[in-house]
Amino acid sequence: MPGLPRITLAPDVIFYVVLPPLLYAAAWVTSWREFSYNLVSIASLAIGLVSFTVAGVALSAPFILPAFDWRTGLVLGAVVSTTDAIAATTIARQMGLPRRIVDLLEGESLVNDATGLLALEFGVSILVSGMPPSAGHALLRFGQLVAVGLAVGW
Repeated sequence: MPGLPRITLAPDVIFYVVLPPLLYAAAWVTSWREFSYNLVSIASLAIGLVSFTVAGVALSAPFILPAFDWRTGLVLGAVVSTTDAIAATTIARQMGLPRRIVDLLEGESLVNDATGLLALEFGVSILVSGMPPSAGHALLRFGQLVAVGLAVGW
């Protein structure tokens, strides 16, 4: 906005200082018994819902934003596809949703970051090189992201 000072914030501050304590706090209040019970549903949402959102934004972005093509829409979709763990849980509890739904939302929002990061990585790769990665590379990279995320979390 005109007249307001420009505030810049390094992305590393968000990734290394702001987000870890928020996710750590969300992980502490998660019922791990319910998480393991709902693991198939959580994984389906974390992969399927993020993929559906990325594809939907990638296909609709050229119609809404004329300067975008499907590749830039793919990057935009990857950025907006993951839900926030704290916001999803807080809103679900305030709305009085059943505990099982809150557990699913909590678990999905903690796990979907790997899918969103993979989509962002592939979207940028496609945007820069023009060629999509192979399915084998996608599965290997997804496994790496999940394993590193679990190791760091542990």
